[in-house]
Amino acid sequence: MADERMYHLGFGRSDLPDGADVALLSGDPGRSRLIAAEHLADGRELSRHRGLDAYVGALPGGRPVVCATSGMGAPSASIVVNELVQVGVRTIIRIGTSGSIRDHVRAGDVVIANAALA
Repeated sequence: MADERMYHLGFGRSDLPDGADVALLSGDPGRSRLIAAEHLADGRELSRHRGLDAYVGALPGGRPVVCATSGMGAPSASIVVNELVQVGVRTIIRIGTSGSIRDHVRAGDVVIANAALA
């Protein structure tokens, strides 16, 4: 596949370090910037394009990871996920806030979901 900058993300496969196949995806650009700056080694900006900011850095073990924003809602997330896959990302972990329809899930709880409704 030829390396092309993705229309919405603003970066392409060649902008990523080798092995960058994991992305942390949040709705809030500030959250992605914060994670890259404060929790990853060598965090740097990949792009700030169309309101979808992206950063790359390394996990404590050295594995490269992308921090990207999806904006809000399923349509925007679908576009971003599709373009992340096109640049070689194979694992996407959604991070951020969410609501709950379960009484026992309280504000501040950590929830690891294995399915979602859109």
